[in-house]
Amino acid sequence: MNLFLYDIDGTLIKTNEDGKKAFEKAFKDMYGDNINFDVNFVGGVDKSVFFNLVRINNISFDLDSWEKFKDIYVKNLAQLSKKNFNNWELLSGSMDILKYTAKMGTNYLLTGNIKSGAKIKLEVFDLMKFFKIGGYGDNYIIRNDIAKDLYNRLVKKYKDKIDNTYVIGDSVKDIKCAKEINAKSLIVLTGWESEEQIKLSKPDFIGSNLIEIRNYLKNNL
Repeated sequence: MNLFLYDIDGTLIKTNEDGKKAFEKAFKDMYGDNINFDVNFVGGVDKSVFFNLVRINNISFDLDSWEKFKDIYVKNLAQLSKKNFNNWELLSGSMDILKYTAKMGTNYLLTGNIKSGAKIKLEVFDLMKFFKIGGYGDNYIIRNDIAKDLYNRLVKKYKDKIDNTYVIGDSVKDIKCAKEINAKSLIVLTGWESEEQIKLSKPDFIGSNLIEIRNYLKNNL
């Protein structure tokens, strides 16, 4: 059994920053316009980004704040996905590699997106059909914890039937996730980090696009 754990943004698709715009609008909808958004969204976990924004803006919140924020964010994202879908991009090789890895094993999501946000983004390109379960940014602050939780669930499901596990992403954080669960990291240069940044974290393979990642898998599975 081969497991393929996919990131979304910068790996499979790009939303022309509509994900970030929906996130920022939701935060303003809750807390007003005078907000400092000086946080790193690249490879981030939605829940972590939310709490970082709360912290740097000195905002008090209760336990319901995160759940309320998610509802507003998803509503904003759904609206933008319908309004701006022509500006969203299905990255080169996405459909082909998902079809290939679905034949060679099982596809799962490993993303910092909340589950409902991930679904909206993927359904624009009819990609959700390639995934069963996944690890999402609803309940964890640290991306590595999402990876560990997902992998532990898969080990419990498949036991000793797992042959290879691959993390397919576009960022240094994807490489760290792979190392956390002893998986191989296959990194595509279609995200927001430079090749130099990626190389410093020593992934198992770097491809210019997902076509090159698919070719690597064809030669190594």
